[in-house]
Amino acid sequence: MCIASAASLLAAGTVMAQEQHFPDLSSDNPENLPLSETRVGVQNVVSLLEKIQPAHAADENLWFRSPSVFSEYTYTDTFDKRADGFTSHMRNGTVGLNFLTICDVAMSLMGTYGGTAADTDTPGHIVNNADTYGLTLSAAKNIDWFLMGASASYNDGYSHTHTPSGNIKKDLSDGTTIAPFVGAMYVNGNLSLSTVPTYMFGWNHMDYDSTGPTTSDDHAMQQTFVWMNTASYNVSEQVTVGVVANWNRVTHVKKSLTVPPVPADREWVTLGPKVAYHFSPDLSVYASCNKDIFSSSFRTLQAVAGLNYGF
Repeated sequence: MCIASAASLLAAGTVMAQEQHFPDLSSDNPENLPLSETRVGVQNVVSLLEKIQPAHAADENLWFRSPSVFSEYTYTDTFDKRADGFTSHMRNGTVGLNFLTICDVAMSLMGTYGGTAADTDTPGHIVNNADTYGLTLSAAKNIDWFLMGASASYNDGYSHTHTPSGNIKKDLSDGTTIAPFVGAMYVNGNLSLSTVPTYMFGWNHMDYDSTGPTTSDDHAMQQTFVWMNTASYNVSEQVTVGVVANWNRVTHVKKSLTVPPVPADREWVTLGPKVAYHFSPDLSVYASCNKDIFSSSFRTLQAVAGLNYGF
């Protein structure tokens, strides 16, 4: 994936083993930033297509219609259960614009800021702080129940890590993620269902500007299969309840530097409820939470709150 959060950088070269650890927010962490960006972008365009199914717009030749803006805040608490693993606290803020364009293509453009604070429980503590900025564009088109589309993200970040020996590792990271997808959606009265598998291709460049003994660059490439599933039901005109379940599998990781070694293939599931309250047809707020299961490396909890306004 992009692999993106700047906090995902890995130490390299001859740095002492106890100083080779960075928060692994890039690979099998259930809530790394590029994965979250892709999911939000795909969910936005699929939700927009679901809304127009019951009452299809008469003119699909307009370039800009049915616009809505949204804002979302995400808090993620992650514990790496591996030796010398980091406890990470991530706070992401997202703002975006969703709209329909010509031929009923759903579009979503959003910007994301991610801030990470992490440390280890080892004596002396290794402390990492990172800031990452991302831009994501998603598009989708449906033909009856079948839908297809793609999401693309660019992330740029900065990270600095304090080690027990007093070294400060400063690192820059930028990366790109492309995620084509196909899927199916079903709308019947108050019930909406969607299932969307996607394959994410991510490229990342890391520039190590360290005060320690090693200064080098790293290039990484990662591929991840993600299968996103949502179900929602309108309990009333004001309240919608639902559930989100995602199966994730890292299929390929390649780095130009291999310290520490990259683990084998990994997979996990994220699962949780979602509820929305509609003040009017144009204004709604929503909240969700999820937990990863079947992950041998991480224990992750995430809470999301957002607002959507159509005009």
